[in-house]
Amino acid sequence: MINITEKLLNIYNRDGWRCQYQDCNEMATEIAHRIAKSKSNKKYIRDYAVKNYNLVLSKSDVEKIIHHEKNLVASCKKHNDYFNIGFKKMKRDSLISEIIEKEFKKLLTE
Repeated sequence: MINITEKLLNIYNRDGWRCQYQDCNEMATEIAHRIAKSKSNKKYIRDYAVKNYNLVLSKSDVEKIIHHEKNLVASCKKHNDYFNIGFKKMKRDSLISEIIEKEFKKLLTE
């Protein structure tokens, strides 16, 4: 299992240690969550999984989605909030679906 420090390093390396906000190119100092780790977003993810996949997620499953590499991006401090797609329904739902279909494929076929 990958540890948190290693996971964060993988994100920074993937993104070239640069902020991924369009035309920024500043040195990345933070990891931004595209879907923030708020209680309301976690509840939304649980409800979305039941409604769209008939899949009941545990708290750790929801955390796995929130901290999935597809939900994380290297950012400078100035642009961290710009990556938030939690209020953009189509983008948010598409990302949740992508992660569920990748990470919970085995559960979906049972």
